[in-house]
Amino acid sequence: MLLRLVLRLPRDPVTVPVTRRTVDCALDAIGVSDECRDDVTLALTEVCSNVVRHAHESTDYTVTVTVTATANRCTIDVCDSGTGLPQEVTSRKAGATAEHGRGLSIVRAVMDAVQVVAGPGGVAIHMVKQLIFGQRGYLRRLPQQT
Repeated sequence: MLLRLVLRLPRDPVTVPVTRRTVDCALDAIGVSDECRDDVTLALTEVCSNVVRHAHESTDYTVTVTVTATANRCTIDVCDSGTGLPQEVTSRKAGATAEHGRGLSIVRAVMDAVQVVAGPGGVAIHMVKQLIFGQRGYLRRLPQQT
């Protein structure tokens, strides 16, 4: 089974909760556990909030969510077409009491893999999470493919 969800959104704060809820509902529908969905939606919220806050004013952004049943994993790509990020922003680690700059640290803490590619054409953030299914998980009942 392959679930793919693509959202192309304007750079507007209202799109952040809409995106979070859409992805949460899709993962809930296939039976992903509450804790796992919480991690995914927290990471997604942080990344989308950064796009809305920092991307070029006229920039739309795209969220692509892919769930692959054979690997029981979810990949999320958030891409904007802004001006990119300086390397020091993508690699810095904010202090525990910092009020800003903790977003990517949070994302790295809750996701299994995170890659940030920043260039003059924008920023692409690729996140991977191994899925954990609850007892009612739809995918738990499917035969495992190799």
